[in-house]
Amino acid sequence: MTDQLQLALSKINELRELTNESFKNDDKATVALKTIALTYTACKLYEWVYHNDRHVSDRIQQYFFTTLRKLPVIGDKIKAEVEKAKTTVRSEKSLYNPTYIMELPQKSSTAEEMIMRIENYLNMDTVDWKGGKVQGAVYDFDKEIIEVCSKAYEMFMWSNPLHADVFKGVRKMEAEIISMVLKLYKAPSSGCGLVTSGGTESIGLACLAARNHAMDRGVKWPELIMPTTAHSAFDKACHYFRIKLIRIPVDPVTYRVDLRKVESAINRNTCLIVGSAPTYPHGAYDDIEALSKMALKYGKLMHVDACLGGFINPFAKDAGYSVPILDFRLEGVTSISADTHKYGYCPKGSSTVMFQTPELRRKAIFSCTEWPGGVYATPTYAGSRPGANSAVCWATLNKIGYNGYVERTRDVLTASMKFKHGINKMEHLEIMGDPVGSVIAFCSKTINVFQLMANLKDKHGWKLGPIQFPSGLHISVTHLHSKPGVAEQLLKDLEACSLELAAKGEAPIDGGAAVYGLSQTIPDRSIVGEIATTFIETCMDTNRDYGRNNTEEQRKSG
Repeated sequence: MTDQLQLALSKINELRELTNESFKNDDKATVALKTIALTYTACKLYEWVYHNDRHVSDRIQQYFFTTLRKLPVIGDKIKAEVEKAKTTVRSEKSLYNPTYIMELPQKSSTAEEMIMRIENYLNMDTVDWKGGKVQGAVYDFDKEIIEVCSKAYEMFMWSNPLHADVFKGVRKMEAEIISMVLKLYKAPSSGCGLVTSGGTESIGLACLAARNHAMDRGVKWPELIMPTTAHSAFDKACHYFRIKLIRIPVDPVTYRVDLRKVESAINRNTCLIVGSAPTYPHGAYDDIEALSKMALKYGKLMHVDACLGGFINPFAKDAGYSVPILDFRLEGVTSISADTHKYGYCPKGSSTVMFQTPELRRKAIFSCTEWPGGVYATPTYAGSRPGANSAVCWATLNKIGYNGYVERTRDVLTASMKFKHGINKMEHLEIMGDPVGSVIAFCSKTINVFQLMANLKDKHGWKLGPIQFPSGLHISVTHLHSKPGVAEQLLKDLEACSLELAAKGEAPIDGGAAVYGLSQTIPDRSIVGEIATTFIETCMDTNRDYGRNNTEEQRKSG
């Protein structure tokens, strides 16, 4: 008998003696009741810690802040400040339109009248996105693509892929879109996919498939492991589909996920490991190859989020640039999301999600067989879908072609590296990580980057993107930024604004810029969420006091 075994047996005997001593004065019924109570308490504690779709630390934090907000004095002060912030957000309704249409007009309008009204709404856009003044959002403005897509949309505007036996052409288009993307990502012969409405749906379907795959194998509380920099669409998917989200920190220098912490988080409940190619905040490529090997080692599914880089990654090498291998050549990669409506240059409303096997894709497809209306099955969240979106996607991919994407990728990455090297030379700014793709992020140790963002917009019309933890700005470089003089002008204005801010020293921060910095200092993130929700509600809801006058004007004009 080994020393370790002897030690273990002695400890067991000590525990037995201690237990007998504790219960020596109790009758059998009391012992049984105490045993039941202890067992029940232990089970409940285990369930509270492990059987939940939120991490225990998140729930403890939420409980603490919820309790704090209920306290008489402190809670009232917090509520007052939150309501003050909400009022400030609601007061920005004039950003959209001071008047609203509150009800259907009494009479029909002519086509000419409606076109004039539509143009009025179009003219509300004040940021020059066509001139490349916006990071991301709109990736190109090509007149030939507009012409082709307009015609394709017109021809398929009444089609609905839900009715596959009626609209056969649009279903064929979707199958061909999937085949094109699978080819780009080196899928095996078993590879398959789905056409979706955007990256959020593509990511969500990959998560849903992984959850169902795990549940079919007896996992009751599936867990998803992802970097803190992974897109918030994963947070949304976990929220919708009851998946426990495990966030892994990234390296503070490279902004790539910490591989050791990923491996330590893997357990029997892990349903999916996530890597980004690239990340939205910093443009960093997680080590997809290492994550793939890890997924294979532990028998887990792995998703590559290439939504942003979907139509940059496959063409970078031929364009003269290098990005890591991140496709299905890596055996551990079981699903990939790639947006066609970003660098695929398709109009908004299309994306793809690819799967290594039909068996995995099947886990994302919904079917209902008990409905009196008949057997109902859909490949994505939506039932009826706009076939026109698929048609314009198909038309754009065929219009540009492989060589066209190589040329556009070369233009985008050349502009991206121009920004990277230009910003690196600026005294008060520094690049975050070592981006090799289309996203450039930067921060500053000497000036407030959110004030810099505000000044760039107010004085020069540029709209960059704010990022947090740590504070910074980023640019998703688009094909519009590769137009002559655009990158040079942004770098010039960026340097001028940064030098001006540095010269002012500790000048007061404007309200808009202060909000971004303040939001990071609020430990109770539910408060930030409340304010963000109020912003969404403000965008969606009309104000009846404003709208009444507009309705009266409509009635008078017929």
